[in-house]
Amino acid sequence: MERKTPMDMPYGRVIRLRPEKVSSYIFYHYQLQEEHPGRGDKYGLISIHEDKIIFL
Repeated sequence: MERKTPMDMPYGRVIRLRPEKVSSYIFYHYQLQEEHPGRGDKYGLISIHEDKIIFL
C-alpha cells in the first residue's frame, strides 16, 4: 500500500525537564489532547527517561 501524502523529514526532540515539573507537564499534555483531539502528529511518541522528555 502506498502513502497518500508525502512523508515529511523525520525529526525528534530531547528536552531536559526539572523533576518537580514532570507531573505538571503530563497533566498539561493530557489537557491539550482533550481540548484539541487530532492536533499534532497522529503517531507521535512521547517518552520520559530520568529528567529527559523525548518526542519522536
